[in-house]
Amino acid sequence: MLKLKLDISRQDILLLAVAWLLIILIIFGAARNLNFITSLENSIKDFYSSAMLSTNDQNEEIVLVTITEDTLSQFDYRSPIDRQHLNQVITYLIDAGAKIIAIDILLDQKTEAEKDAELIKTLESSPIPIVSAWAGLEDNLTRSQASFLNLYTKNLIKGYVGLGVDEADGIIRWIEKNVQTEPKTVLSFPLSIADAIGVNLPTERYKINWTLGPDSTLSPFKKYESHFVSVLPSKWFENKIILIGADLPHSDRHMTPLRYNNGYGASDMAGIEIHAHALATVLSGELNRNSSSFISILVTILSLLMVSIISLLEIMKIVKTCLLIALFTSIWATGALLEYHSINTPPLFSASLGMITLMLYGIYICERKQRRYKKFISNAFSRYMSQELLTELQRNSNNLKLGGEKREVSIIFTDIAGFTKLSENIPAEELVRALNSYLEGMSEIILRHGGMIDKYIGDAIMVIFNAPKNQEEHSIKAVRCAIELDLFAQKYCRETKTEGLDWGITRIGVHTATAIVGNIGGPVRFDYTSIGDAVNTAARLEGINKVFGTRLCISKNTVSNCPELFFRPIGELILKGKSKALKIYEPVSGHYPQRDLYEKAYKYLESGRNHEAIKVFTSLIANNRSDALVQYHISRIKNGESGVLIKAKDK
Repeated sequence: MLKLKLDISRQDILLLAVAWLLIILIIFGAARNLNFITSLENSIKDFYSSAMLSTNDQNEEIVLVTITEDTLSQFDYRSPIDRQHLNQVITYLIDAGAKIIAIDILLDQKTEAEKDAELIKTLESSPIPIVSAWAGLEDNLTRSQASFLNLYTKNLIKGYVGLGVDEADGIIRWIEKNVQTEPKTVLSFPLSIADAIGVNLPTERYKINWTLGPDSTLSPFKKYESHFVSVLPSKWFENKIILIGADLPHSDRHMTPLRYNNGYGASDMAGIEIHAHALATVLSGELNRNSSSFISILVTILSLLMVSIISLLEIMKIVKTCLLIALFTSIWATGALLEYHSINTPPLFSASLGMITLMLYGIYICERKQRRYKKFISNAFSRYMSQELLTELQRNSNNLKLGGEKREVSIIFTDIAGFTKLSENIPAEELVRALNSYLEGMSEIILRHGGMIDKYIGDAIMVIFNAPKNQEEHSIKAVRCAIELDLFAQKYCRETKTEGLDWGITRIGVHTATAIVGNIGGPVRFDYTSIGDAVNTAARLEGINKVFGTRLCISKNTVSNCPELFFRPIGELILKGKSKALKIYEPVSGHYPQRDLYEKAYKYLESGRNHEAIKVFTSLIANNRSDALVQYHISRIKNGESGVLIKAKDK
């Protein structure tokens, strides 16, 4: 039994390992420095986190008091916020027994002197902690604004109101830690509030844990407009953390990971509410977003390893495809599971690109092994010589020596349309059985007509007439052989279809020309074959059938030697790489009823009289709608082409 070792070569193993390591480095190194990659990864994580959020009761510790458009409409000016109103709200909240009040409004400029004085007096004399918003020159404050802010709030607890923006995509994801200023460090707004009420502060930068309210459209925080506060029950604010800030449609609004939620947070969110989410995260103590990346790295490495192994497996393509799809699905499902448990997820987009790269490279290695195997099998079967050659060698053993001669030969090439696709879709045993039966029938016809089977190339056959021995009328023999091969192939195609096998039509090309014929190879291994342009032309005539819709294509060189047979012209073909046109024909029955009408239409086409030609071709197709060649000529005319000169696009 012929056997070929299909193990992966050391070179392929080395290249695959290098590619694997490079992809790992890119995923966990270079890709993280590319904003567009990081943005895509973040979007995936945001989508997962939004999809997995569950509804919760509203937060019982934090209450938002908001400045809205309705609030501003009650004052003579919009900005700065009326200090008297702010003073009245804060006074009421202090009297109501609030635990702490945090003002997310920059008090960075003068308003009315009396109102300014009353407000700062209330803030500085408050019996409960008051946290005042702070920002600096780096936050686009003017020097006069920064100076007033620092002077006005010098005796208050300050909280930096900058938000934890992700630089890759501008989405708010982080709890800001602090900002360094002179003479001391200012904590971020939520951390400053937490510090003022005695909560232990995180030592690192953590992500915000976003939450939903009682349903997916409601905020998790109770919100009251500031101009209604004084008429609300004081118990609603007793021992609560109060955040006061603006909730305006076009000011201080930002995108968050909740952008993929269909309800709450889907568009943007007010800064005051983002601070509330950050503060709630700190108060909960669930600062686990900065967990180890070990699981994420492990999942990525295992996925890359598995895709490499699967792509190299010698299994059916449909099974391999299903396994790869399952693997891709599993890594995305694993990412969702890790996100649900607040564990760092793998970089799914980068990992998927890496998996695709390794998959394509592994498939390339596998396909290359298959091609080598097929080549090995082809070479092994070429050891079987034709009976004609054996007979000639018995008469003259000198033919065993290397070398060849130029002689005129007629060459047939046959090939089955769609055979590659067929071979992928049926079991190997069934394919070999059907192919052997087909080749046996074809070979019997070839041998009966005196042809020499030069070689089988998979499902294709190359046949030579007039070698190794001289044959009279070899062109006629070749054409008659081709016609009978066509009849057999059509019959075989019909029979196999009844058995449920989608066997394609057989295309045949015939050409007569001078070629080099002889023993080609080396002293240890050689084949008796034909080489040269004649062989290439015959092969290309076989392939050009698919353009015209024909099954047989025969060159003028052959047709000129067959005066007793009947043909109809196809056109004058310029093969790729050639400058001289080759007239080609299709054999027809001597009883072909429309022969004269076809030749009339062809002459019109040849002389450029397209209008007359299409009329005659149309009448032909009316009588025989299955005439693919006539349909081809009609299509050419409709596309504005004229004449019978045809340029082959493929080799």
